[in-house]
Amino acid sequence: MRTNLLAYLLPLSLLAGCGGADPNGDAASVSAALDSSDQTANDSALMMATTQGTESATSSTEAAGMANGAAKTFWQPSTCVTTSQTNNVVTYTLANCTGPYGLVHVTGSVVATYTADSAGIHAAVVTNGLQVNGATMSLDSTADYTVNGTAKKLVVSTSGSGTGAFGNSITRQGGYTLTWDDASQCGTLDGAWSTVIGTATWSTSIDNYAQCKARCPTSGVLSHTGGLSKTTWTVTFDGTASAKWASSRGRSGTIGLFCLP
Repeated sequence: MRTNLLAYLLPLSLLAGCGGADPNGDAASVSAALDSSDQTANDSALMMATTQGTESATSSTEAAGMANGAAKTFWQPSTCVTTSQTNNVVTYTLANCTGPYGLVHVTGSVVATYTADSAGIHAAVVTNGLQVNGATMSLDSTADYTVNGTAKKLVVSTSGSGTGAFGNSITRQGGYTLTWDDASQCGTLDGAWSTVIGTATWSTSIDNYAQCKARCPTSGVLSHTGGLSKTTWTVTFDGTASAKWASSRGRSGTIGLFCLP
């Protein structure tokens, strides 16, 4: 059974603005943190969309065939996607597609190379200038996909660049682990990556982010440190329809979330 978990897991692109005058630049820094995290959210959604359903494959070519065959189910309308398969490589061409896990208005080409062995399914995914959710992203990601009963896990190493929905130009490198359960439709995300935004280098992480379908995140801390001041901004989720942000310079605020507590 497929789940639309990522439509709710990490809905950071839906966070409201910080509001009001911003003489200290906090809103700009929070928006940069969200753009950085959105790139990882889009990355994880894309990796899930290209791997889920391949777990029963016994060969690399079979895994590619399963992914290829599922494309018109995962991407809607079905006419928005065309695919081609050569051995264990699938090329997806998307034209304003809506995908699972919160992917909308996706346009561009995705090339996925699949391998299968005793450790699970592995996918290497490359995009160049993919348009997704109001952002543009290029990425080169590799994922290890394993299943234990209804529990599923992706361990991903990723690098890429792009422009976020808030307009920040981003170069990103790091990794994350995404786990989810089809039975409970709950999942967790943990990861860390380095980000270059403009001329500044940042360290970004998300820890113990937990959420179930159609509900607000019950826990999790997004941390974003860097810039010339080496200030840290954090966004904390607690199960309510708003998240708290704070900076190491002593300022704080709240951000509304589009979710159900």
